[in-house]
Amino acid sequence: MTNSIIHKLVYSGIPKNADYKLVSGSRLLNISSLFLAITYTIPAIILAPLINDFYFSSMGIAMGSGFILPFFFHRLGLQLLSKVAYICYLNIVIFIVSSSLGEEYHIQVVFILHVGIALVLFTPEQRTLRLIAFTIPILLFILLEYHEYELFPKVDLSPVLTVLTYYLSWLVIGVFFTLIVYNSLEIQHKITKELHRKNTQLIKCEQDLEARGGKLKLFANDLDEIWNNFQ
Repeated sequence: MTNSIIHKLVYSGIPKNADYKLVSGSRLLNISSLFLAITYTIPAIILAPLINDFYFSSMGIAMGSGFILPFFFHRLGLQLLSKVAYICYLNIVIFIVSSSLGEEYHIQVVFILHVGIALVLFTPEQRTLRLIAFTIPILLFILLEYHEYELFPKVDLSPVLTVLTYYLSWLVIGVFFTLIVYNSLEIQHKITKELHRKNTQLIKCEQDLEARGGKLKLFANDLDEIWNNFQ
């Protein structure tokens, strides 16, 4: 039951006849969107009555809820819109949170991982979108470094929230890294498998041609023999 629900969520909005490149990018979007929505929203809701910090709780709930939108678009079959919305929203969230919390939380590392996400999220045919998605996080990271993370008012967290936010940041980084590596390895495996299949077909075609050539040669020899006997 649980596995069936998870499978439906992960493959939501993916056409049944889609190739492996589209499946890999779409699956990455679904998983990361749901993961980020849960990561931001659930702790904010659970901790809201304990920490008595309305700004932190509301910011977490609002940011987490926003990640449902790309998943919703994708579920409706709007793959391109969902990916563009995801890229834009994730960059905005990382940019604001990184500047508000400061460099020491290392949330900006997701910018670097986001470069890898762009390569998996879009297919090789979508070169322009890949280039844009590849460039935006790099430019925002440079902007943060140049302004020394002073673009937004700093959020003063309590010791408990500091520890929680720090570990959640590294959890997000770890999950993103795992997703990128897994999808990249799977794409490489699919490419290798496809090349092996085509190579096997070519070898079979070559063997068929050689067999037909041998039959034609025998047929030609038979014709020569008949012609010689006729003369």
